[in-house]
Amino acid sequence: MSTTIVSILTEQVLVPLMITLIGAVVTWAAQRFHAWTGIQIEAKHREALQSALENGAIYALDLLIERGGQIDLRDPALMRQLLEDAIGYVRDSVPDAIGFFGLDDFGLTKLLRPKIPVLTEEEARALTGYDGPIENRTGTR
Repeated sequence: MSTTIVSILTEQVLVPLMITLIGAVVTWAAQRFHAWTGIQIEAKHREALQSALENGAIYALDLLIERGGQIDLRDPALMRQLLEDAIGYVRDSVPDAIGFFGLDDFGLTKLLRPKIPVLTEEEARALTGYDGPIENRTGTR
């Protein structure tokens, strides 16, 4: 009779308790692993994106130099062109990171704008070798 009681206790109490405990440990371990790998993935995407943003700003300035043209330091079209070139570079470089963070062109513009340096007139002349007049926003010299 005592073996029957032990058998019933094992079958009815101990086995379900062990299954529940093992399930809880596996769930906890899976959550910890997911949290750790999720953090690692986010950090990788963040680092790749930051590097691409900086390189994109440099790329856009290099294209500006190659194109030659007149430099208008306050020309919104010039800034738009720089940002478009930089966004194109970033989109080509890190599409996975852009998708991970759900960035559109507006979001990329917000991240890129501080990376594109604001040049003084002397810096702009030195950078491009342009000797002509640099116009202000109204077009006067």
